[in-house]
Amino acid sequence: MERAKAIKVLYPEADSLDECDPQVKVLNTKFVMATLDTALFPSLRPSETVTLDEIIGGAANAQT
Repeated sequence: MERAKAIKVLYPEADSLDECDPQVKVLNTKFVMATLDTALFPSLRPSETVTLDEIIGGAANAQT
């Protein structure tokens, strides 16, 4: 969750992550904004795409 929050700070227009081994793509609706090592998001499965809001919101809900 903290890494997803950091991505939102660094790339405010980012909205999702796409696991494309050996990288995770940081995406907005139009293009790839950055690529990260898959080790930063080990819970992403191959070819899985998730929104940053799902990560941030899901973790926040789990804490309450």
